[in-house]
Amino acid sequence: IGNGIGYIGMNCKNPPFNDVKVRQAVAYAVPYQKIMDAVMFGLAAPMFGAKPDAPIQVAWPQPHPYDTDLAKAKRLLTEAGHPNGFETTLSFDLGFAVVNEPLCVLVQESLAQIGIKTTINKIPGANWRNELLKKEMPLISNFFSGWLDYPEYFFFWCYHGQNAVFNTMSYQDKDMDALIDAARTTAANKDQATYDGSVKGFVEKAFAEVPRVPLFQPMLSVPVEVLNNIGDRFKIMARVGTAVRNRPQNGAFQLTVNGRVADVRLSTRPTSNGEAIVMRIIDAAGAGAAGGAAVQPKRRGRLRVLVPGPVVWIPAGRRHDLVEARHPPC
Repeated sequence: IGNGIGYIGMNCKNPPFNDVKVRQAVAYAVPYQKIMDAVMFGLAAPMFGAKPDAPIQVAWPQPHPYDTDLAKAKRLLTEAGHPNGFETTLSFDLGFAVVNEPLCVLVQESLAQIGIKTTINKIPGANWRNELLKKEMPLISNFFSGWLDYPEYFFFWCYHGQNAVFNTMSYQDKDMDALIDAARTTAANKDQATYDGSVKGFVEKAFAEVPRVPLFQPMLSVPVEVLNNIGDRFKIMARVGTAVRNRPQNGAFQLTVNGRVADVRLSTRPTSNGEAIVMRIIDAAGAGAAGGAAVQPKRRGRLRVLVPGPVVWIPAGRRHDLVEARHPPC
C-alpha cells in the first residue's frame, strides 16, 4: 500500500525509550519473520533485514538493517542500564485487532526473552486517535500511510520536530528537522544533488535512532471476480480473446499519459491454475511510466496498477515486466 507501513513505535520523550540503546534493543528483539508468517501470512513486503553494507537509497519506504537477534538486544539493554529489563505497556487499536492482536502477542513474547515485561493495552478504535494525541503511550503497534508518496512528506509528518499527531513517538531532533526541511526546499527548487543527500541523511538517521521500527508494507488482495474483470479489460484493450485461456496469446495497446504515448505489450499463457497475464511497457520518450490506472511523479515513483503484481520503475527506452496477474480457472 503506497508508503503505508506497520510499525512498533516508542515514546522518545520519556524513559526508558528516550535512550537510543533501549530502542535499538527493541528493534533487535522484534520477531520479524514470525510476524510475516503468522500474522501477515506472507502478504506483505518486509521492511527489515537489509544487508548492513547495503547503501541507503533515495527512497521511502526501504528496509532497515535490523533483524531478530536476541543476544544483541540483551547486550544493548544491559549497556543502557537495564540488565534485568523493565515493565511497560504495549498498546494497539482494536479497530485493527485482526493484525494488531496477534502481532502484539508475538512482540510481547519476544521482548520477555530479553527481560522487557509488557502488558497489552487494547484501545477501542473510536479512542485511538485521542490516545495518540496525548503522546503518553510508551510502546505501540500502529500503521501509517501518507497521502503523498514522497520521502520528505512522510518524514515531515512522522519524524519532524513539529511533533504532529503522526509523530506518534514524540521524536524531536534538530539535525533530523534540518535534513527534512532541506529535502522539502530542494525538491521545490529542483536541486537534485542536495535533495538526494538530504533524503539519504534522514533515512539513515531514522534507522540509527529507530524511534519507530518499521515491520512491513501490507499487500491488498483483489477479489477473484474483480481480478477476472480487470484481466479481461486489458485483454480487450490488447485485442486478444477474452474467452481463450488454453493457449498463449499476444497483443498490444497504447496509453497516453500526461501527453506522452507508451506502448504496452500483453502476453497470456495457460497455467495449472488457470491463466497468467504478463504486460510489458515500452516508453521511448523518457523516464515516465504508465500503467492501467495511475501514474506517479518521476521522482522514483512506484507504478500502481489495478492488477496485483511486481512494482517497477520503467527507464527510458527499455522494456520490462510490468505486472503478472493469475486468473483462476473458470
